Amino acid sequence: MSTSAADHTPTQACDACRRRKLKCDRTLPKCGKCRTGLITCLYNDSVKRKMRTGPSDLTRRQLHASSAQSPASPKSQRRRTTEQPSINATSEPPLASAPFGSPFTVSSSGQWQVGAVSRDAAIPPMQSHHVPGNLLRVHVHLFLRWMLPIWPVVRPANIWQYCTEHEILAPKSYCLLLALCAATNIQLNLAPTDSLFDADVGDDDIDGVCAPLKKDYFLSAALTVRNKQLDIATAPDLETLLTSSFLFSAYANLDKHDEAWFYLSQTVSFVISLRLNDERTYSFLDAEAAEMRRRIYWHVFILERAYCLHNQRPVTLHAAVAKPALTFHDDPGPVDGFLGIISIFESIPASLYNWLCNPHTEMPRDAVSVPICFWSLSDASLFPVGANETQLVNNSVTQQWLRSYLWHIALKYQLPDTVFMADSLPLEAPLSAAKSVMSTIASVSQRSMEVHGIGMERKLFDLGTYILDYAAARPNVLDRHVAICFSAKEMLWGLLCSLSKLRGAQSFLLPDLLGRAKDFLTLDRPISQELTSDPEDTEGAGGV
Repeated sequence: MSTSAADHTPTQACDACRRRKLKCDRTLPKCGKCRTGLITCLYNDSVKRKMRTGPSDLTRRQLHASSAQSPASPKSQRRRTTEQPSINATSEPPLASAPFGSPFTVSSSGQWQVGAVSRDAAIPPMQSHHVPGNLLRVHVHLFLRWMLPIWPVVRPANIWQYCTEHEILAPKSYCLLLALCAATNIQLNLAPTDSLFDADVGDDDIDGVCAPLKKDYFLSAALTVRNKQLDIATAPDLETLLTSSFLFSAYANLDKHDEAWFYLSQTVSFVISLRLNDERTYSFLDAEAAEMRRRIYWHVFILERAYCLHNQRPVTLHAAVAKPALTFHDDPGPVDGFLGIISIFESIPASLYNWLCNPHTEMPRDAVSVPICFWSLSDASLFPVGANETQLVNNSVTQQWLRSYLWHIALKYQLPDTVFMADSLPLEAPLSAAKSVMSTIASVSQRSMEVHGIGMERKLFDLGTYILDYAAARPNVLDRHVAICFSAKEMLWGLLCSLSKLRGAQSFLLPDLLGRAKDFLTLDRPISQELTSDPEDTEGAGGV
């Protein structure tokens, strides 16, 4: 039997080290391997060792007789007995609720076991791109801690098991793991890192682990596995879909729009191929499997809506299936926070997206829908009580950004004056939106803003440009009302300061906004030195 934490040093390796066949230092309350791997350390299993004895005379005679009758040599006989090891997964948590799980099958006895994972075929042969386990563990830890509340499309136990068994994963599963790490690394701007996540317990030594990485380290590894070992066009599944969505997020964070659009289109195509846009698909699934697929569908819905609005492209997915409703026991927060961001993008009709791709056509009906959408975005249900801070920040900033965006559309395309009536679309909408966003930024942690990557940076940048649009469109108001002019400049300064330090570095969008704002701001005071200094690397870094 193992020894409890209250007693002396255990007499056997911990459960996790024994399963992974690692040398355990048997320290309490947590051994060194589990401490490094950020996993639970337990000494619950009872290991019964049997004494090895030599074969009896009868057994030796039987072996000799069988080898004499068999045409195969003893060497080949031994090789056949060791080629396919039996891997029993009864001690691991069941994976029936996994959103992906192609390597895992159910045996005839009803037990979960590793089916499609043979050690000869599953280890990715591209050893130069075989990522060390400590890098995978660090990024999976960061994903589960910071990204999962806004991307609730995996179960923690499942992705941890993928991370633990990365050396024996099938290429498709390994590629998914690499793509998840790539999206996390780039969105959190960890390569090179600038002490973003080394203060809290569990995030220590992130600098030392991530500093040697190039920005596209995980991305290159994922693409190598996918392009050389996989045929994604044949029988796509949820793993293939999620891999494409993570690759999209990585490229969007790098501000590489051609590649980002390619992988987003690929993701949407897989959603349709798997018929996740058809409510009838979910009627054949158990509750947890259906719930996870609903989350994946709505997650892709949000990605497509946000990206297409930024880049004025048409949308494909619609609000065609029921929304998620279940909260799993291992969720970082209730599903209500996820429902809030769904409601925000659901408020903008698809017809408005399609019109933006061809704005010179007539749109009397869509012109009327602009103020309707504006006021629908003030609904309190967008901020559910159960949401955590990361979700609330995303919902609040996205809501105000969209309201300002609708104001910008009405101004840019010269919609009828009735759109700007007092009870329709307020003329001061950009100022009130920026004021609300700055109030949010002041009341939350910096990290809750940073985890949203380039998507957050672009929203702050857009809010700054909308203030400048307001100043250009209403110069008489600013001249007559000193308080309004002062408020506009203060809001713009606040947005510039946020872009100067978000995610531990100066945003690549800052010089552009600063250049546009220079004339408007120098009326009052000089540009500060920290905002005018050119960054060494102004390439994109961030997420959608």
